[in-house]
Amino acid sequence: KSIVPRLLAIIIGDSPEQQSYVRIKRRIAEELGVEFVLWQLPEIPTPVIFTELLKLKIAEVTPHGVLIQQPLPP
Repeated sequence: KSIVPRLLAIIIGDSPEQQSYVRIKRRIAEELGVEFVLWQLPEIPTPVIFTELLKLKIAEVTPHGVLIQQPLPP
């Protein structure tokens, strides 16, 4: 049916470990034919604001899956 799976990966903050893990996930997604969309938030939003931002991003990107990269900032 010509559907290309799309994965939305989210990074909160700017941890080198997160960046490394996401690069690996991007490479694997590309090898599998999965479209990979990275969304990086430089600051930690409140849970309510994050939920609203996430709803907007999902409506914009229409992913088939969402991954929030850990470790999360404190």
